Amino acid sequence: MNQVTPEQQTQISSVLNQFVAYWNQKDAGKMASLFREDAEFTDIMGQIALGRANIDAMHQFAFQRFMKEAVLSQEILYIRPVAPQHVMATCKWQTEGHTDPNGKSLPARTGLMQVILSEETGEWQISLVHNFDFTAMYNQAENYKMTIFEPQPPQ
Repeated sequence: MNQVTPEQQTQISSVLNQFVAYWNQKDAGKMASLFREDAEFTDIMGQIALGRANIDAMHQFAFQRFMKEAVLSQEILYIRPVAPQHVMATCKWQTEGHTDPNGKSLPARTGLMQVILSEETGEWQISLVHNFDFTAMYNQAENYKMTIFEPQPPQ
């Protein structure tokens, strides 16, 4: 399978950075516009939104409730091809400023997001997101050290 070209890397990174910008603006509609019409989004609770309209609705609810003041940052760990015109981006993320349903501040959260992006007519759109929150698994996110296991050459 071919490698991701530097131009594709730039285009894909731009989509992922726009995702973060719209998330931080709490603009669920613009964020959802980055997704294909038939996209799928699985959030950190395992809730699944099928289709752009449901992804928009899922995030509107969260942005109006417990993520009103939350700020998302991400680090793109790698982007790799998975099929012609399809790549997977793996990103480490952190959010700060969450509240519980009663408005009480919650600690920062960290996690991993795997994103499948598809290219059609020269434009990259998000097809699938699977999101994982390390904070739910570990009481203190700083106790977790992410390791990327890379294939070793045959000996």
